[in-house]
This record gives sequence, C-alpha cells and structure tokens, in this order.
Amino acid sequence: MATIKVSNQTQLLSALKTASGGDTILLANGSYGDITLKNQFSSAVTIQAENPLGATFAKITLNGASNLAFDGLKLQYSFAASSSSQISLTNSTSNSILNFRDVNGLVVDNVTATGGQYSILLNSIQNFTVTNSTFGNVSTDVMRITGNSYNGLVENNVLSDTVALSGTHPDLIQFFASNGITPHDIIIRGNLLYDNPSTGEVMAQGIFVSDPAAGGYKNILIEDNLINVNSPNSIYINGGQQNVVVRHNTLIPGVGDGGAIIRLVDKAGMNNSGTIIEGNVAKMILDETKASVVTDNYFYGRNADLPSLFHGTNGTSWENFVPVAGSAIDFGTGLGAQDRLAHLLLEHFGTATPIQQAEAPAVVTPAGPTSVYHLDTSYELSGTKSGVVKLADNKAMDIDTGSIHVNFNADTVAGSRGIISKGAIGYDDDFSVWIKDGKLILCAENDLGQTITLSKTGIKANTDYDVLITFDEQKVKLWVNGSQVGEAAFDLDLSGNSEYLVLGGVNGQSTRGTTDKVASFFDGTISNLSVYDSVLTPTEFATLEALRHSHDLATPITY
Repeated sequence: MATIKVSNQTQLLSALKTASGGDTILLANGSYGDITLKNQFSSAVTIQAENPLGATFAKITLNGASNLAFDGLKLQYSFAASSSSQISLTNSTSNSILNFRDVNGLVVDNVTATGGQYSILLNSIQNFTVTNSTFGNVSTDVMRITGNSYNGLVENNVLSDTVALSGTHPDLIQFFASNGITPHDIIIRGNLLYDNPSTGEVMAQGIFVSDPAAGGYKNILIEDNLINVNSPNSIYINGGQQNVVVRHNTLIPGVGDGGAIIRLVDKAGMNNSGTIIEGNVAKMILDETKASVVTDNYFYGRNADLPSLFHGTNGTSWENFVPVAGSAIDFGTGLGAQDRLAHLLLEHFGTATPIQQAEAPAVVTPAGPTSVYHLDTSYELSGTKSGVVKLADNKAMDIDTGSIHVNFNADTVAGSRGIISKGAIGYDDDFSVWIKDGKLILCAENDLGQTITLSKTGIKANTDYDVLITFDEQKVKLWVNGSQVGEAAFDLDLSGNSEYLVLGGVNGQSTRGTTDKVASFFDGTISNLSVYDSVLTPTEFATLEALRHSHDLATPITY
C-alpha cells in the first residue's frame, strides 16, 4: 500500500494509471480542475487532500468506476457517479449537487453540499449510507431517493432549507418510483429537517414518500427524526403496503401553526395497509385511508401551548425539540425522538436527560455566564443571495448584556461582504458585521438613532478569523483573533430585538420582521456562532466553550 504525492491534475491522472488497491494518492493544496474517471480497482484507492479542503476541484465525474474513495476535498460545482461501485465521499464540501445513479456500494459521510437545484440525488443506488452531513439551500428538492434504491441508511444529517420558486414542488426528502421500481429497505433515522419560511416562494414538504410503482413501498423505516416545516405534508405516506413504519419522530409546527402533520393518503390506488404510525409527537394525523395501524402517538392539536412542550418553537437547532420537564412528552414517556435527543444531549452537555431543566424548570437563572444560543455548524456560502442563512428570531438572544462570537474565512474580501446581522430598516437596537474591501466593520445602533462603528483593517482572504463582540449598558467592544481592536461608549440592548439573525449578509435595509432586502453577500465559510449572556474576554469565552464541548456541566448552560 503506497502513498503517492501529487500537486496538479496531470500528476493525479498519471498516479491513477499506476495505483493499486489500497494505495493513497495525497493531493497538495491547489486546484485540480474538472476530471472524469473510469478507473476500476480491486480494493479502495483513496484520493485524499493532504490538508482538509486544501485540494479544490471544479467537478468530479465517475462513469463505470469502482473502489474509489475521496476524502477532504472542496468541490466548486458537483460530484457525480454513474454505473459505478464501491464509491465513497467523506469530509468534503460542495457548492452544488451530489448526483448518484446506478451505484452499488456508496458512502457519503461528513459532507456539506449546499446551493444549486438539488443537494443529493440517489437514483437506483444499492447498499448506501448517507450520514453526518449537511444539505440544503437549494431551489428544488434537498434529497431524492428514487427507482431501484435499496439497503440504504440516511442517518444523523441536517437537511436545512429550500429557496424554491413558485411552481416548483420542493421536498426535504422525497421518494418516488422510477422505471416501474419502487425504493425499498431504507432507513431514515435521526435527521434534523428544517425549512426556513422566509426563504423561497414555496414551502417545502418534509419526508415525502409517494408515487409508488405496483406493489407499493416495502420495508421503509422513518424514526427519531426532528422535523419543522410549514407544509401539511410534514411526513407523507402514499402506498405504504408492507412494513412501512413511522415511529418516534418529533414534529414542531412552522410559522402560523402550519405543518407538524403526519398524512396518509391514497393517491395510487393503495390503502397504506402495511403502514404503522406509533410513538410520534405531532400536531395531528390526517389518515385518509383508515387502513394503517395508528397507536401510542401524542397529537397536541392546533394552536397548542408549544412552550409547555418544547424548549423552542422552530427547527433551527435540535435543542428546540427537547421536551419540557414534566410535560406529556417528557423523557420517560417514550414519545417522540427521545433516543436521538438523549444522544445529542449526551454529546453536547454530558447528560442523557436535561438535568438542569428538571432541577430548575424555568424560573431560576443559573449563576455565572450562560450559553444562551449556539450553532455548532459550518456554513459554506456562495457570495449570492441564495446562500444567505436566515434564522427566525430566537428569544434566547433577548439579552441586554452579552458576548457574541463567530468564525469566518472569506474566499474574497473585495466589495461588501456581510458576516452576521440582526437588524432592519429604521432605528432600533440592531447590529451588523461585514467586510468592506478588506476592512472588518461592526456597526451598532439604538432606538434613539445613535450609532457607533468599530473596525479593523487588513482582513485577508482564505484566512481564519474569530470575532468576539461584547456589550452592556456602558460599552461595546470588538475583538479579532483574541485582540481588542476597538471599543465605544454605547448601550446596545438586544432584549427587544425580534429581527431575523442573518449569516452571510446584511439585513439593515429590510422591512422590519422580514429579510426582503438582504444585501452584501458573503463568499466563504461562517461557523461556530455562540452567544453568552455576560461580557467575556476572549480567554474567558474560550474556556467556557471548551467546558461546553467537553460536557462539563459545572458551567451553567441553557439550551
């Protein structure tokens, strides 16, 4: 098993001609262009970036290839494989589609694919896993599973948004038959599905299982998913004829109490007689066929008191789906996605149940700094309007004193490039951070029409930066990479700010309560947003974040 180092496309293609199963081709940082491969090996040959995401491809296309593994790559456009076998893509990013057709043996793990028309297409794919990945911000469907696809697992992914135009039919996960064959023997487990209602002209459906061929759907398991969409087709089953099980999912309504519905329909002359609906938490079920087994669910009905059931009321983060202690869906009831939530709580907070909430339900404020809001997520943004992340207001950020931290790495610093913004037109307690021709700018304003601006010059492309903003009744401070670069006497108070939180753009000219005029689009990566309710130095912030990630509950953390 040899390791072959290459630094350009010519060397890569040459190495593939001489490589044997088990070899690794190590890619130096650089651009490798657009390649099409038909290589076949007896065991996996790995094409790996020497530095994660340091090797960039325009497109990678596989046709009739076998036993090729791709690791740590950055794709500007797409990754496609057809008529191939034993293909893997891991630890990589793509600004457009992952397109797979007629592939036997596929692994997609820890991949981010956002932008374009679709995120990932699985058409007639056998023996596949799609795990721990982030998909979304597309104009049609986020994921499709179609045709002769079977023996598949889609687990622990985030499918986050569509920006569809009127006349389209967007879904976060869509199943349908193709060439007379219906997908079968597939598990959809532990995923977070969220559609931001402020983006696109059409609301996305959730898990949409429809248009079966003769015989209908067989051996489909949908469990432990967290779903927040506005569509009444939040989980939609058409033709569940044999061992189609929908169990232990948690659904939260979208804006205006829309969605959070499990719907069973007869659109193909099939009655869903092989479908079981059990242990779910949802607003309601629309059972149009009356032939399925529906048992032990909790349906909370229209216009429910959601804060009495859930920690939050939207799907921007999994923490919002955690049940309230003592509620009808609390841990121990067996209702909803409790296995997935317990795993996430253990991973992030070091406990399989929300101990802090149980000990101090909602009236005791923990002593010391509290992490009120965080997104342990990396967003790869394209420099276009469609790439902007728009998060509805979360009341956890209603603080009058605090620290806001975010990381960024810009592909370009020319022009105006928004990083984080919570504001709109007119005067209120708002703030925005952006880059203007290599200068980092923080602008804050209050409801009296007073504004302050802090800045740092010398911001470079393709360089990691961390930004910390601290504020209270007396001062606003700006820190970059651990050093204070400015401060101003000013009272910034976010306790009454109900505007969208925007990543990758500036929302200062939008109508209040909307994102209709977001501008200054960021090109690059924004990650690790974290907000605390106290003024912290960079050292204090880093210590608290280390404790949070190491599950040390001695530091008060709310979620």
